[in-house]
Amino acid sequence: MNKYGSDKPDTRYEMFIHDLSPIFKDSDFKVFSGAIADGGYVKGIAVKNGAKQYSRKKIEEKQDYIKRYHAKGLAWVKYEDGEFSGPVSRFLTDENKEALKKEFDLEGGELVVFVADKWKVVTDSLDHLRREFAKETGIIQKMFTTLFGLLIGHYLNMTKVWVAGLLLTTHLLCQMMKELSCLILIHIRLMLVHTILL
Repeated sequence: MNKYGSDKPDTRYEMFIHDLSPIFKDSDFKVFSGAIADGGYVKGIAVKNGAKQYSRKKIEEKQDYIKRYHAKGLAWVKYEDGEFSGPVSRFLTDENKEALKKEFDLEGGELVVFVADKWKVVTDSLDHLRREFAKETGIIQKMFTTLFGLLIGHYLNMTKVWVAGLLLTTHLLCQMMKELSCLILIHIRLMLVHTILL
């Protein structure tokens, strides 16, 4: 539940949910620190290549949707060219930024979304967002394509091994047949010599 947001998660892809409460417990951003002080959590997910794919309008649509899980809002930042941008970025200290980069292993181009609330609200909201982002960014399709490629590669390698084994077996068989033919010829010749001498 903490990792995927569901007890029946789709484990075909990662995009794990990260508990960011230790990073923001003393934050000046009261939405985060206040939720933690009230016994809640701040958790988030990073969407690779999501920075360019998701406009503010699209993110707000996500925010409206998760209100059905009683989430009060959806905070977010984008990480591009070594810089954070977005509504929450101005509340991030240098320490917060370094912690986020390390936590999510940010490389550039990510959209990072946060939900701050009670545990169930946070996990339900991020479970939905995780699945939606995976569909919309094509992660599931990419994972399937990669897996299919690996299976085909494995099949071809096994076929090559089988063919190589068949060729080797055929070669050895031919060699054995040649040797057997030679032995039979020698035997026939010896029999002819024996008959002539008699």
